[in-house]
Amino acid sequence: MGLPLWNYPTRQGRVLYLCLEDREARIQERVEELTADGAPMLELATKALTLSTGLLFQLESFIQDYPDTKLIVIDTLPKVRDADGEGNIYAADYRDIGELKALADKYSVAIIAVQHLRKLYSPDPFQMVSGSSGLLGAADGCYVLKKEKHDDNTAKLYIQGRDVAQRTLTIRFDHISKEWLLIADDTPEMDIVKSDPSLSAVVSLLHKEQTFRGTASELCQRIHSKLKPNALTRRLNRYAAIAPLWG
Repeated sequence: MGLPLWNYPTRQGRVLYLCLEDREARIQERVEELTADGAPMLELATKALTLSTGLLFQLESFIQDYPDTKLIVIDTLPKVRDADGEGNIYAADYRDIGELKALADKYSVAIIAVQHLRKLYSPDPFQMVSGSSGLLGAADGCYVLKKEKHDDNTAKLYIQGRDVAQRTLTIRFDHISKEWLLIADDTPEMDIVKSDPSLSAVVSLLHKEQTFRGTASELCQRIHSKLKPNALTRRLNRYAAIAPLWG
């Protein structure tokens, strides 16, 4: 739909969602709960081939037919894999994710492969992802959604990846809007941003004026910062990834 998510802008594009554990009636019900206007950019499928029988060909054909595709969701990953219980599990995990990543890189699309968590607790949430470390090793990033109890509305979203800063967000599912709402950013960097006088002054300036155009020297003057312009620039660049959540 092209709407912002948690203050982050989005690029609208076509989405292919492989709902491989759902029935068509349930999918239709969920879409109607989310929007009364329909979702013309959303394509849904309840069946797909596996990686060994032609899934990559199916996905590539879809992207070629719909070049405006930006996102493909595979829900869930085990549904498109052929687990024979033989061979090196790490190598198989790394290979399968690597094949999906190669397709994503080739066409500049995002591919999300949904995987379950183990029931066995680990203090490191990324160690709870079912499968070997080859899954995370081959992927560009990982998002772990973890609840304390199954029926909790609130959960932690743990984020790590090659090109993204490690993050921890607290989110809550709203049963009226059917959306996950951002409650708090528990990322350690947020404490640094809040305690830094210069960064806090930038946030206050943007709250007041919405935008600022000018050089780093002019910005230092506006916020009455004693920092040198290049030092302020380095700080802003360092924490730019979490800027939409500064509040």
